[in-house]
Amino acid sequence: MLLHEEIVVRAAVAYSGEMIRIEELLLPTPATGELVVRVRACGLCGSDLAKMFQQKLSAPTVLGHEIAGEVVRVGATVSSFQLGDRVIVAHHVPCYGCHYCRHGNYSMCRSFKQSHLTPGGFAEEVLVPAEHVKLTTLRLPDHVSFEAASFTEPLACCLRSLRRWNLQPADVVLIVGLGPMGLLMSQLVHASRGVVLGMDLDEQRLAFATRLGIDAVCAPADGEQVTGLVRDLTQGRGCDVVVLTAGHGGTVQDACQWVRDGGIITLFGNMALQRPAQLDPNVLYYREITIEGSYSPSPLELVHALHLIASHAVKVDKLITHRLPLEELPQAVELARTRRAVKAIINPYA
Repeated sequence: MLLHEEIVVRAAVAYSGEMIRIEELLLPTPATGELVVRVRACGLCGSDLAKMFQQKLSAPTVLGHEIAGEVVRVGATVSSFQLGDRVIVAHHVPCYGCHYCRHGNYSMCRSFKQSHLTPGGFAEEVLVPAEHVKLTTLRLPDHVSFEAASFTEPLACCLRSLRRWNLQPADVVLIVGLGPMGLLMSQLVHASRGVVLGMDLDEQRLAFATRLGIDAVCAPADGEQVTGLVRDLTQGRGCDVVVLTAGHGGTVQDACQWVRDGGIITLFGNMALQRPAQLDPNVLYYREITIEGSYSPSPLELVHALHLIASHAVKVDKLITHRLPLEELPQAVELARTRRAVKAIINPYA
């Protein structure tokens, strides 16, 4: 006997990066404290690609965590939301009470890692658990589109990193990888009155970033150009921060040459495994270089990110290069994987 009536929703189920099928899944009606949100926009993230192609899915999965939509069912005791409310909702939520949370390491919280929406953002509807309703579901201002709102979670990831840098006016930040995360990060650096040097393997990405206002761009293969730009922009010191949204172990080694003494190297994306890093720990010691990982935001950064989008302090619409229906998620994955898309947004009701 079912405790809750179930409905059928369509979802894009990933068996691997090469095999994604549209299937019908059963979704329970919301229990006490829960919501069901109809997905109107879900961004395709680089971490989705990493799960499909690098980490390899251990079971068929509905991915997608950059979600905006509208409330279509409301569980008992929910008073903060009602039918028709336009919202964003994050995929994970911390407990705020464990050892990790007390230290501010919210994305290391075991509850954070285990929590999720059902089935995932690449579906017509998602079930939002009660803790997510309380902490990571935010109402959208009327003027913010679903597409723009879907950038809330990735922008919040960028905010979490920025807050750890002690960035000061005229500081120079080198962003390696000019995909959507790198381009969002560049806007935050500019808002802090910093200078952005962008690096990418793709000439089209470099041109796109230049049109969006990045101060200078370069390709990693041109070592002399990189060295010259870093020297000229920093009066020979090296960059205050190097952000790796892409790369491999060798890129981490190179970053030690690009960063100034006392500077920060942030690992902001999944690093490819083909070349491991070989770091001399004495370089880190004598030069006081900090290497840090930055994985996922807290609910506080979600609130701040949505405010920045709503106030147009960060402009996200110009990053969208492809809009596709749910059935075309495989095409979106291929476009992103081959770097022909900067940002692809999936709308199950397109």
